Amino acid sequence: MQENIKNTIKIIQPKPYEEVGASFVVEGWVPKSWLDTGYSIDNRVFLDFIDINGQTFICSDADVYKGWMSRFRNRLRFYAEVQFNQFNADFIMNSQGRITIKLSGHKDGCQLFISIIDSFQESNATL
Repeated sequence: MQENIKNTIKIIQPKPYEEVGASFVVEGWVPKSWLDTGYSIDNRVFLDFIDINGQTFICSDADVYKGWMSRFRNRLRFYAEVQFNQFNADFIMNSQGRITIKLSGHKDGCQLFISIIDSFQESNATL
């Protein structure tokens, strides 16, 4: 069964394999079903940053914006500013800048992986 196009995920930024720096934005649209915890609605999605060895080195979340029109929409906008620092540099350098963002909701099967290339590792090779 194909899901309705209005219920699909749309990533605005970063695009797959986009080169990012130490600071960047993760932004897009997710289905409302991703926010359902089974007991209530949580206004966030989760962001895990994974290195080339499958090791998660940052766990974070992104706020989901709800306005008065959100009850009429099937998708909601999320937004998060990401800032890497010297504590992340080893993971990024060992991955040669190749990392994956795991975007996930609250239930099994609500996830999407976005591969990016981080140029932050080049500028911090001396750390």
